[in-house]
Amino acid sequence: MARKYAKDYRIETRLNASGRQEMYAVYEGEYYWFSCPEAELKTLKIWYAVCSALSCVLLAVLLFSSGRYDRNFRYAVLPEVLSVLPLYFVLTSAAILCWAREPLVLKNRDKICKTLPGAALFQAILSVLCLAGQVLYPVFYGWDTPAILLIVCAVIFSAASWLMVARRGRLNMEVVPAPKK
Repeated sequence: MARKYAKDYRIETRLNASGRQEMYAVYEGEYYWFSCPEAELKTLKIWYAVCSALSCVLLAVLLFSSGRYDRNFRYAVLPEVLSVLPLYFVLTSAAILCWAREPLVLKNRDKICKTLPGAALFQAILSVLCLAGQVLYPVFYGWDTPAILLIVCAVIFSAASWLMVARRGRLNMEVVPAPKK
């Protein structure tokens, strides 16, 4: 449990089946629910799952093909390498969005409403730089079939990233009463 969320939990001691005392963290913070209709939420989950998975595959293709760059053009790989970090945050946040059950706790709400939009925007900006690098390389070193395929991959990677940014405003939540136990 992160220190940031420690105030939302209390430690409870219980006896287990063998008679030993065990400590459990019990959530006492606020609970959150999506404020959009269920059909729109289902669509958002599908969009984020597909776009983040597609981004992951395309970034892997772009990274594995980076060995073809000339020594003088290696800096073009930098946006692709830097894209790994926001993609990690997008993937973990999208996984929480898809699999977490409502009502959500504060930690999950922060991942979905704060981390996901910021990471998606950072990934989208880096994807444009990836696209620029993929276009500039053949301009200086000659066009061939792999260059065209990598440009197509970079365009799709950028489009998937910007689609996630375009939908980030719909991830709103509202506080709900604690569920009854």
